[in-house]
Amino acid sequence: MTMRSWLNPVMVVLLCVLVTSCQNLVVHIPSENSTNGGIEEARMKFWNAYNATVEAERTGADVSEAAERLNDALDYFLQAQNLALQGDVEQALLLTQASMQLSEETLILAQELKQRAEIAAYTRSIISIGISIALVILCVSALLLGRRIWKRRQQKKFLDMQVKEAPAQNEFR
Repeated sequence: MTMRSWLNPVMVVLLCVLVTSCQNLVVHIPSENSTNGGIEEARMKFWNAYNATVEAERTGADVSEAAERLNDALDYFLQAQNLALQGDVEQALLLTQASMQLSEETLILAQELKQRAEIAAYTRSIISIGISIALVILCVSALLLGRRIWKRRQQKKFLDMQVKEAPAQNEFR
């Protein structure tokens, strides 16, 4: 019995150490994986926001605000990568979250800017087509009205003409 009384506290201590080390092992491995996964997710969100910003610029939108946010997101992302390599997992996760947040906001902003630019381009094209049609109608109307006025003038001139008397014939014949 003395052996068992001694074995029980040792087993309890070993189990506690084992459970504690397993808990630490479980805590550290997912945090590193979550850091790497978070960095990859931040990278994907950044590239999606970048591509949306480029598309918005192609449509003619002013993307200066989106570019500033994108630069901030890139700064946070690069700092998070450096901190993850240095082992500061908590700070890296915070910066990764900030980068993802800015990337998502930039993506939404770029999509709105693109939509506004497309609407503005559509409006400009409708207005230019409308003005062109109005000019064509105005020119055709002016041509027809001018022709009508010209014809009336010619008719009036013709009707106002008087018959001239025949010149007196030469009596010397």
